[in-house]
Amino acid sequence: MRDLEKDLEICAAATKGLDTAGDGEVFTVYLDEDDGVVARFNREVDAAFFVDAATGWPEAIQRALDAEAKVDRLENELRMLQDSLNRRCMD
Repeated sequence: MRDLEKDLEICAAATKGLDTAGDGEVFTVYLDEDDGVVARFNREVDAAFFVDAATGWPEAIQRALDAEAKVDRLENELRMLQDSLNRRCMD
């Protein structure tokens, strides 16, 4: 099973402000010694996927973490209700 917290940290540490140039290059909005180029791909669809994943995965991971926390909370509530019902049935 993946460590979603660690995955989220990796996303947070990655280069921000990614965009595609339409020629398979992924660049940042700021320029550095490499002229802002972060990656080059042979196909534009791969560059678009790279950028979309970089922006979409943090949200998806956070939503998964929130859902896991909600499931845990609801399972605990269900156990408490079942225990309460069992005690009432025994009385």
